[in-house]
Amino acid sequence: MERFAQALEKRAEETARRVTLQNGMPIWLAQRFEAGFPALLLRFYAGMVAET
Repeated sequence: MERFAQALEKRAEETARRVTLQNGMPIWLAQRFEAGFPALLLRFYAGMVAET
């Protein structure tokens, strides 16, 4: 899960740009939510798994 999160972070700017082009979301919003949140969420769940 950590490697997946790192891969998502490497593509964050491209993800934000594509979301903006696809649905018109402002780039600043796409950068915060669509680009950054998935890696954060993966790390959260990875932490939960590690605790069990």
